[in-house]
Amino acid sequence: FPSHDRIRITEDIQKGTPKRQWQWAVGNKMLITDSTGRWTGTAKNIGKMDVFLTVTSDSGCTSTLVDSILIKPLPTINILGDTAVCSGGNLMFDFENRGGNQIDSVYWFLGSTEMSQNDTFNYTAANAGAFKLSLIAKDNYGCIARDTQDFIIKPTPNKPQISVIQQAIFRGDTLVLKATADGNQIQWSTNQTDLTILQQDSIFTVVIPDGASSYSLEISAKAFNNGCGYRDWE
Repeated sequence: FPSHDRIRITEDIQKGTPKRQWQWAVGNKMLITDSTGRWTGTAKNIGKMDVFLTVTSDSGCTSTLVDSILIKPLPTINILGDTAVCSGGNLMFDFENRGGNQIDSVYWFLGSTEMSQNDTFNYTAANAGAFKLSLIAKDNYGCIARDTQDFIIKPTPNKPQISVIQQAIFRGDTLVLKATADGNQIQWSTNQTDLTILQQDSIFTVVIPDGASSYSLEISAKAFNNGCGYRDWE
């Protein structure tokens, strides 16, 4: 029996044999005296447990039986892995065998749905929300350990769309771009470092240098929400 499991033992009553009293004991500790022939207890200590049964018949004669039960240690596991990811990202989970028992089989569940029987579990985050991952592990004795972990899939903003508000054609002209924000934060970036740039929320303004005869400019806008982002280039 795994430790902390319930133990139920029934003495085999032979027909035609009058019996009136059963005395159950573990080691030298008397547990119960009854007339049912059954004893139920909890396996607390790991190791061998000797259970004694003394039966007294109606005539006062007694007989003692002994049976040995092996109490095995429960396995202990701990889920390791991500607790948050942006939608579209990947979650990776593993587990730590903390009890030292040999783990023979594992079962990963997302909610009530079994997802995998591999030692590791990889999951592509599709829909945003809060989820509960469960792991059931069975050791070489058949004893079972369980652990759970909550994780969050955060929504990824929609791809921002960049539009030109004011076109820059000549040297010294000002280029003004706007990115759709949809309530998200916008972060602008460019491949040039010698420009006068003004950023204000979804508006990006840059002045083309007077000395430029031609200019190659790459600008990107990245929408952010709770640490998740989506980038667009212009």
